[in-house]
Amino acid sequence: MSLDAGNILARSAAHARPANGIGSGRAFAIEAMLLLAFLGLALALTVQLFATSSKIGQAAHDSTTAQLLATRAAETAAAKGAEGSEVAYFDKDAQPCGQDGAAYAVETSCTAQPSGTGQMLEIRVFAHPLPAGEEGSFTVETKRYLGSEERTGSR
Repeated sequence: MSLDAGNILARSAAHARPANGIGSGRAFAIEAMLLLAFLGLALALTVQLFATSSKIGQAAHDSTTAQLLATRAAETAAAKGAEGSEVAYFDKDAQPCGQDGAAYAVETSCTAQPSGTGQMLEIRVFAHPLPAGEEGSFTVETKRYLGSEERTGSR
């Protein structure tokens, strides 16, 4: 028995392919479906990643804006040096506006407690995006001592 390379190749090709010739088409279809499934999964994960990063970016923006508004309100309240409470509304660009078009609310409360010869003004500011309950709120608490001449307004 002699080994003929052409004879061996012909036999192996005959065993690899079914008689009706459909086998290679099925393999291609299965491979294509697996490739499409993989690409679909990769696309879904990419879209989810971008959606999550957008949400995180918006929360960071809201938190930064709330911090800016709360700090500004605390400084203003400390400069006024008067007791009271107020709520201010701001649009998405941190500009004052009415309650209807508001993107942020800033709640300021100031209470005075007797302290030595003057008063200790306790200021609490809570800034948060609207609607309430959204992420990105910020609270500032500070105090300012008002001497007797500051309380009466005479300097």
